[in-house]
Amino acid sequence: MSDGAAIFWWAVLPYLAIATFVVGHAWRYRADQFGWSARSTQLFERRLLGIGAPLFHYGALAAIAGHVIGILIPESLTESLGISESAYKDFSTGAGTLAALATVVGFALLLWRRATVKRVRVTTTRVDMLTYGLLTALIALGSFQTIGINLIGDGYDYREDVAPWFRGVLRLNPDPSLMDGVDASYQVHAALAWALYMLWPFSRLVHVWSVPLQYLGRPPILYRSRHGGTLPGAALAAPVSPRAGAPLRRLLEALPPASGGAVMASGIVSVGFALDGRDGISDALMWIALALWIVLALLLAARWLFHRRRFFAEAAMPPALTGVAGTGVLGARLTVHGWEWAGIAALAVGGLFLLLLLSTVLPAWRRPTTGASFLTTVSIQSLAVLSATLAVNADRRGLVVLALALFVVGVGFYLWVLRDFDLRQLRVGRGDHWVAGGAVAISSLACGRVVQAIDATGALGDLRDLLSAVAVALIVAELLWLPFLLAGELAAPRLQFSAARWATVFPVGMYAASTFTVGAAAGAGWMTDFAEAWVWVGLAVWAVVAAAAVVRGVAIMRPATAPAAPARA
Repeated sequence: MSDGAAIFWWAVLPYLAIATFVVGHAWRYRADQFGWSARSTQLFERRLLGIGAPLFHYGALAAIAGHVIGILIPESLTESLGISESAYKDFSTGAGTLAALATVVGFALLLWRRATVKRVRVTTTRVDMLTYGLLTALIALGSFQTIGINLIGDGYDYREDVAPWFRGVLRLNPDPSLMDGVDASYQVHAALAWALYMLWPFSRLVHVWSVPLQYLGRPPILYRSRHGGTLPGAALAAPVSPRAGAPLRRLLEALPPASGGAVMASGIVSVGFALDGRDGISDALMWIALALWIVLALLLAARWLFHRRRFFAEAAMPPALTGVAGTGVLGARLTVHGWEWAGIAALAVGGLFLLLLLSTVLPAWRRPTTGASFLTTVSIQSLAVLSATLAVNADRRGLVVLALALFVVGVGFYLWVLRDFDLRQLRVGRGDHWVAGGAVAISSLACGRVVQAIDATGALGDLRDLLSAVAVALIVAELLWLPFLLAGELAAPRLQFSAARWATVFPVGMYAASTFTVGAAAGAGWMTDFAEAWVWVGLAVWAVVAAAAVVRGVAIMRPATAPAAPARA
């Protein structure tokens, strides 16, 4: 780049953009106060907006916070606070990946909504189209830098050149030479950001300055449920007659929201035997889990095509999160098998559907909570286990931080659900009540895998001893659940098969996998001794539930017997 071009891009353009930003806002406020809004289209379409808008806004706010910390705060200040540069990079990469995923998914949904919903599309102006184009380029570049360069690639330290240049611009002392040799994607990203600032006052982005702070002191408003005390879509998800229609149709109609439990149960029992060194049993269960995942993915795709209303109704129920948990556990097992590409794909698919499902499950949340409510924790922790497993196998420091962040979020969800948990579920639950203990078990497994990832990569080494102690404490907590869960089964036997029984197999298998992992990380021999015995209990419970599931499947697929014709006189 010539000296004249460098001066324009890195010394002239920033001040031109800042001037346009300030003067444009003043003009817009004086000349167009009635147009100072987001021009909401909520009345035209709500479902996609209700999912995409929160994801995009929360992700964008997190990304902006990351930019402020990374660019405005110099390395010397963070190091003086005891935060090493390597620790900062690991944290920023992990947190940035979460923010990027939320932003990308949310923005993609909003673009899809605007392109496919006619009543929304006709409200789009030329300025809107230019704004969306700039945002698309900025989000794509930012996500590529965070995930492609820093998480998967060799990384790039923008705090050594881009950050000092930007702080110089704010001090009215820009140094264009600092941008010489900067990675091209960062140069384009910076230039597009200035272009967005110039467009900002003339677009609907001005609504960000209209923060309704008065709402913080407003008296609460009571909203009554329009679902009459039942889960949304409960009637749609009610069991149908297994005798009506063709076999595949009957199977599709009978498919419950918790069907992903079969994958996560088979996968975790496979993981337990892999940790025990029994590869034959482990591989057989792994292939069963993979086959189940493929079949269920096809059936759910058919459900979306032919029973879309029921599909979205069931997506608002916590049992739908078994699909995310099954994907995460299967991805971890395939990674251990040597298929890192499958683990990366599972992390991407699982993360995408976790964001989408949480955005539908949480608005329809019901209290008191049941065992299925703990699937919020299980789904998040399954991705934490997968991230840590990939970090060990691929030696990626950023994945360690991502795993730790997911672990902390998962524990937070567990405490939130536990606060409203109805202990009567131990006697009346259909099998999912075991997830109350299983969620603690997978949290301990995630924590133990993070400790192993720290040992393998060297990332976050200062937290190693603390996390090891936390993992042991979680093992104790999960074992404390065990006598209460067993007592509930003995006090009120529930022998009729239900798909929720896969949620019993999963915690039982998880007890073995977690104690194997934490026992190895903490050097606790009693844990591995327990795991070596308990892994067979998990296999036995899996076999019983699998046999019942096969019997149930055969009953669904069997054609109905035609009634006998009445005898003629």
